Amino acid sequence: MSKTKQFEILKNSKYESTILEWRNDEITRKNSINQEIVTKDDHKKWLSNQLSKNETILIMHFYNSLPAGLIKLDYLQNNNYGISINLNPKFRGMKLSSQFIKESLHFLIENEKKESLNVLASIKPHNIPSIKTFTNCGFTLKDANYQNGLQLFSINLIKTNNVLLLGYPKNENPLIDFLTSKKINVQNTHKKLDIKSLAEYDLVISYGYRHILSEKQLSYCKQDPLNLHISLLPWNRGAHPNFWAFYDKTPHGVSIHKIDRGVDTGEILIQKEVFFDGDITLKDSYFKLRLEIEKLFISNYKNLIYKTMKPFRVDIEGSFHLSSQLPDNIDWNKSIAENQN
Repeated sequence: MSKTKQFEILKNSKYESTILEWRNDEITRKNSINQEIVTKDDHKKWLSNQLSKNETILIMHFYNSLPAGLIKLDYLQNNNYGISINLNPKFRGMKLSSQFIKESLHFLIENEKKESLNVLASIKPHNIPSIKTFTNCGFTLKDANYQNGLQLFSINLIKTNNVLLLGYPKNENPLIDFLTSKKINVQNTHKKLDIKSLAEYDLVISYGYRHILSEKQLSYCKQDPLNLHISLLPWNRGAHPNFWAFYDKTPHGVSIHKIDRGVDTGEILIQKEVFFDGDITLKDSYFKLRLEIEKLFISNYKNLIYKTMKPFRVDIEGSFHLSSQLPDNIDWNKSIAENQN
């Protein structure tokens, strides 16, 4: 995707005619609350009114330098915002709506003074594409029988200034420097935690952490913690997932998921299958998986820390292993085939 400018906060009416053209598109009108054709004069008054409101943000998004979609954010009350999108009809089917919504949500939470806020989307029940778009951005159904026959979807955003990164120390964990470069305060430890200390952090991330967070510890977290696990979940939950993928001939991969009461059983936010040559050593494959999951986190970090992606589960049983199940005398500098000879 080639882009020179992601988006622009509208301060004037320079895109007035463009927005009106999109608004009067037949498919757009069919899915709008008001399905009538909007006149030029009425649109001019509407846009002027929106631009004058302190509680309204209009964000024009671009694709290949062309205006591609307008996101409208309205402050309602009690830290609630309404959101709507008007997409350039020329770009339908290109999955740009999700990208524009996510970028707007990230802009909102990062620039508003509020530490936590809710964003609400009112959608017609038959508008399946919009429902899929918003749920893919992390929205969930809040009210199936909202006013005027609409369904109400919502997402909660938490400003992420302070992160607790459990597990690998700084010299083994590039994510610490990465998050710090994004002006996020990062604390790092591999030790067991005092329960109440978890409440001090906006987000808890586990990566190479050797302890299980208890249900009571989880209850003190502001939001669901994240875990970076070097397996293609639900395969090889638990200890030494890389070894067991080779040993059991199950898929290799990396997964970033929410932490729940189980061991590596939380909803998955993103994962990637990884392939190896047959003669790679266990040690080299381990470090390759580490590199893959770090790249996956870095390239998706805003969607991960703000949860602007749809969590999912894979409908297979998968597998689970304890540390005590690891065979004796494993040589990590050899391949699995060499270890089995």
